[in-house]
Amino acid sequence: MFETHIKEELSKSFTKAVSAAAGINCQFYERDYGQDGVFEEVMYCAERKAYRQTGFGIDFQLKATINATAKNGFYIYDLEVKNYLDLIDTKVGKPRILILYILPKDKQEWIKVTESETQLQKCAYWCSLRGHPYVNNRSKVRVTIPEAQLFTIEELKRLMENVKEGKVL
Repeated sequence: MFETHIKEELSKSFTKAVSAAAGINCQFYERDYGQDGVFEEVMYCAERKAYRQTGFGIDFQLKATINATAKNGFYIYDLEVKNYLDLIDTKVGKPRILILYILPKDKQEWIKVTESETQLQKCAYWCSLRGHPYVNNRSKVRVTIPEAQLFTIEELKRLMENVKEGKVL
């Protein structure tokens, strides 16, 4: 398997694990029209004694890399222009975020499995690029993602609550 495919599959596994632990549905789109997938809120309906989707969601673009640079409290990443332009759009039905899954440079450290635990190394960060300026770049746009915006179970729950309250991410 190509190394880029391995990175992609590990980032998908990480994203699925975080969303599952948060109790939020995660679907990856079969066709890529600018977003890789969607997080959808699922709630228990006592009257029906069943879980249902609420209609609240967050679209996401997922990237995996060993080439993000930490500097002054931010991760710096060169994003493809096409992805950037999809993420800055303000005329969309659901908020959109970029999730950047950062792997160690050493491929042997990407996943560790023992009898007591399975570890995906390192972690992911998220950001919203909504409303950022249009660019005429041809290939890449440098984006900065705050180190404080670690993509965790609690953070995904908080993001979904913000969506439900109508807040801009």
